Amino acid sequence: MRLAWIALLLVLAGCSERRETLDAEEYLSRLSRILQLETPDLPPQTIVRSQPKPRALSDTRIAITEALKLGPCGLVPLIAERNSSLGRQKAASQQFLYEWELSVGLAACVEQTPETPDWLQAAQLNKAKDRETALWNLLFASDTADALHSSLDSGDASLADAWERYQVAFVEVRRFALLGLDDKTGPESAQKSAFESALATLESTRVHGQLRRLTLDTLTLLHTANEVQAQRLAKPTLCPLGTPTEQGRRLQSFVTTYFATTVQPHLADIQRYQRALDALWNPIAKPLELPNTLEARLDQLLQLPAGTHATYSAAMSTHIRHWQDLLSACGLSPARATTNSYD
Repeated sequence: MRLAWIALLLVLAGCSERRETLDAEEYLSRLSRILQLETPDLPPQTIVRSQPKPRALSDTRIAITEALKLGPCGLVPLIAERNSSLGRQKAASQQFLYEWELSVGLAACVEQTPETPDWLQAAQLNKAKDRETALWNLLFASDTADALHSSLDSGDASLADAWERYQVAFVEVRRFALLGLDDKTGPESAQKSAFESALATLESTRVHGQLRRLTLDTLTLLHTANEVQAQRLAKPTLCPLGTPTEQGRRLQSFVTTYFATTVQPHLADIQRYQRALDALWNPIAKPLELPNTLEARLDQLLQLPAGTHATYSAAMSTHIRHWQDLLSACGLSPARATTNSYD
């Protein structure tokens, strides 16, 4: 029942004006004052970005003498480029485009060769996997990933503005990524340029860095606020023996006004961003080997330590449950008190 109420709470909050920022110190001060407790200090943020290392590509080598035998496949220039020192030092985006082009070419060669030699079959399988590896490196362990996860200001007026640009750019990047994971056609020159342009826009939004900071700042606030609530629950002096008091009515007013109109929309915004981010990445979740659960996927997408989003969800649920318990201790209806502001 409580989980259903929490879901309703966030849906209702979504109908309010968007609020992506919350004055944490003000909320903590008001919460402590209404519960008649001393306001604690917010602890410093200590969790940093969990940067993964690039994954290794296969050590596939195709000799020029073997490539010449393929004739019409036209892979000699690509294979010569791959075997050169410059070919092994490509930028992540160029590496993905190269692996895409080479994999499609090898697939065509296999199809055109009646008696496919073992080395060609092995090369095709390895390079098909290398496309996925190159895409993973591009999105998680590259200069592009560093820019996307940067904590610096994106220059947008708000996270909402950055998010709008991010969605458009990511859909384009994802479209090319899915084309690149297919064996049917290689990238044309115009496609390569469009792909690089979409990546540049994506990097400039710094959305992952902003969402990581938003999540961690809110998690810190929730942990601190939950401790204050727990102190009052341990000593229920606002409404002795569950009898409604003036202090209890003030608490109810606080929950139905400030909490319902300021804090709930903030929590709902974060949940919307989390689910929207997951929906954008879902079509390429399998080749990128993203975790099965939403919380674990979000940890990887925002490069947070494993378990961070599970901890966040638990802290949010605890915070809302504490408000329920505090109101119940004063003989007040938790659900009605929290949702009346949306009637």
